[in-house]
Amino acid sequence: MNKRSRKTLSEILSRQNPSHVCNSCDIVGDITIIRLRESSKIRRRKIAEALMGVHKKVKTVLAQTGAVCGDFRLRKLEYVADRSIRELRLCVL
Repeated sequence: MNKRSRKTLSEILSRQNPSHVCNSCDIVGDITIIRLRESSKIRRRKIAEALMGVHKKVKTVLAQTGAVCGDFRLRKLEYVADRSIRELRLCVL
């Protein structure tokens, strides 16, 4: 994760405890896969929106919920946020 992303996430999460921010995320095309600690799961939507703000090409953010396993190194992922849904809500309101 670059310095700008880490700084943005540190501002959203506790300034007293920046260890809540994971050190890395995977960007595959326009999808970002993040790993969240238990303490930061309640703010996952804000984290996703911050990442989409920093990385303009990212359209979808997923959270890794399980370990990488199997011959194909698959992960269990959970949907967190999507840019098009966020933009749609802004237009409707």
